[in-house]
Amino acid sequence: MSSNGIEINPITNARVDKWEMSVRKFAHYVLFAIGGLIIYAILQHFHVKHKILIAIFLGMLLACTDEIHQFYSDNRGPRLFDVALDSLGVVSGVLFGSSCTKIMNQFKKGKKVYDKLQKNHCGEDCKSG
Repeated sequence: MSSNGIEINPITNARVDKWEMSVRKFAHYVLFAIGGLIIYAILQHFHVKHKILIAIFLGMLLACTDEIHQFYSDNRGPRLFDVALDSLGVVSGVLFGSSCTKIMNQFKKGKKVYDKLQKNHCGEDCKSG
């Protein structure tokens, strides 16, 4: 990389601005995080074990196929770093989805407990607000 922030892409020998490359990498990370979140959300509708692991596996498989596609594209090439970055995005999205699911389940569980306690305390005469 030169001092002016321009580097040469080792695959295409094209000049690439470091900020443009950073934005592209970050966009890939975010898109694969969204993809991981969507895969996890879809799996919530199925009765399968290990939803987190399955979602991560499917997302990483998608990251690998994306790099395989780049192998056959002009002016692009596969890079292990890109697979790792995309996979990190997938893991982040899946874990975010899993955390949100657990939090929502705790709220639902807490509301059920609260409603039951209120009913037991007040009897049938209490009106819930």
